[in-house]
Amino acid sequence: MSGVDLTVSAPDAAEAVAPSPIPDAPKATEALKAMPPQHPFIELMARYRAIWRAAWKRRYELAGPARLADEAAFLPAALSLQATPPHPAPRRVMWVVMGLFVIALVWACLGQLDIVAVAPGRIVVSEGTKLVQPLEASVVKAIHVKNGDKVEAGQLLIELDPTTARADNSRVSQERDAALSELWRTQALLTALAGSGAPVLPKTANGADASQRALIQAQLSAEWQDVQAQ
Repeated sequence: MSGVDLTVSAPDAAEAVAPSPIPDAPKATEALKAMPPQHPFIELMARYRAIWRAAWKRRYELAGPARLADEAAFLPAALSLQATPPHPAPRRVMWVVMGLFVIALVWACLGQLDIVAVAPGRIVVSEGTKLVQPLEASVVKAIHVKNGDKVEAGQLLIELDPTTARADNSRVSQERDAALSELWRTQALLTALAGSGAPVLPKTANGADASQRALIQAQLSAEWQDVQAQ
């Protein structure tokens, strides 16, 4: 810069930066001496408070004159560091971190957390339930009701596949007919052996149909011939 001398000597800068003494401190000390005697600790705290108040009132005077960045650049190294204010970003970050820490601490002290535990379980109704199940395992063919419907006694609820049941019924019927046929033939043979004459089916066999009676009679005649041959 032409025509302007920005050179600052070290003694002049030191005089500009050096703080002036605090005139209020002796007055505060004299005021404390005039007070009645108290506990030494209380007097010490009162002395520190008075000095702190006096220093706080003149806090801007202790900082020295404000300088621009260009002016501070031409000062000696030590004075340049003292006159250059620190960057506000670190201080702002510090306040933000402190604020977040205080918020987290308050939330940890006053907040409520629900304790959740996960475990397997089963819902059991105390009353008003009815177990619906077949006597034999089968395949469900149709469901004639839905959840929440009102039903009556004897109403059809579930229809099962009758294929397996029909096969079992046919097999059991055949086994029953075979057992009755053997029973009737045995009774007829015993009656014929006890007396004389050909064996005759008992009256209990009258309930069978004609084809079944004819088959039983043929088997009975063959067995009677075998008995006579012996």
